[in-house]
Amino acid sequence: MADPISVGDGHQAAGAEALLHGPFQRQGLVRRALPFAVVFVLAAASLGLPPGPKSAVDALVAVALLAAASAAVLLPWSRLPAGLTVLVPLTCTLSVFMMIMSARGATSGVGTVILAPLIWTALYHRRWESAAVVAAIVAVQVITSMTPVAEPAATTVRRVVFWALLGALLSVATHDLRGRLQRLVAAREELVRQTVALEAAAREQALTDPLTNLPNRRGFEAFIANRPRRRPFVILVLDVDGLKRVNDTEGHAAGDLLLVKVAEVVRQAMRRGDVLARLGGDEFAAYLIDAGQGDGCRVAERMLDALAAPDRALTARVSIGVAVGAANDEADEVYAAADAAMYRAKRAGGMRYETALCGLAPVLPLRS
Repeated sequence: MADPISVGDGHQAAGAEALLHGPFQRQGLVRRALPFAVVFVLAAASLGLPPGPKSAVDALVAVALLAAASAAVLLPWSRLPAGLTVLVPLTCTLSVFMMIMSARGATSGVGTVILAPLIWTALYHRRWESAAVVAAIVAVQVITSMTPVAEPAATTVRRVVFWALLGALLSVATHDLRGRLQRLVAAREELVRQTVALEAAAREQALTDPLTNLPNRRGFEAFIANRPRRRPFVILVLDVDGLKRVNDTEGHAAGDLLLVKVAEVVRQAMRRGDVLARLGGDEFAAYLIDAGQGDGCRVAERMLDALAAPDRALTARVSIGVAVGAANDEADEVYAAADAAMYRAKRAGGMRYETALCGLAPVLPLRS
């Protein structure tokens, strides 16, 4: 299943990363910073248009400040105090101020570029940093209103008030939008986590027998289809002969309890790393990893001994078939041989095992 957050949410994810890890987080930094860099470069280049800059010194200072801000973006900010990040947009604001002064004051048209550091801060910095940039913009408006010729007081007041309101509006609206976006992304990420967990639980449930918590037939088939290669193996097929009698005489609850007990006893008799599964009804199967015929027979004997032990309250007869597979043998063919051997043991009276290659093993007495 495709992750829904990864589809169409690249810019949202970049914004979330910037808030969590700082505005200069390396991931997506070029994509975030490139549009702003283009605006600043064009603004600086426009100083060369006729009639040219009023002050070449101011123009050079503006370019130097932009270069310093660009270099600062590449600093290892993860190892620096977080509060220092505001210096980058403040430096850009100062650079725009020097452009305005170089281009003959507030009427030059360059002043609108001062919105760029505010937009950047509102998108990727914290609220107090946006407030600092708004304050810097207001200071620039006050200074430029008096240079080169002082404006009327009313004009200056209007300019300062409107710039302050515009900056505050842009900053507050953007930060609120970021907050909603981050909550939406967090909710979608949580939904994806829950969906993945539900899918994993559903897959596990589809491959697990709910009564014994062992792999079911599908789980066992999936395991042997992906079994470790280049190793010999043994498959044991077990059948609980007395289950129908228990169900008929004592009820299905007693039959279920018998299956659970058989599963516990048989599992304890197996080697560590081997796999036991309930294939359905009264049938179980075991897969012994890196094992030969002797290993299979010893495990089958331990199973029968444990099931027939005097301290076990088990009265069912169990038949076991044992089949050995070489490293390159098909597991389903080995399983079929073990299944056939199990039926031979059942026809011989049960409570015994039989191998696919040898005759009947000794019969173990059933506790009466």
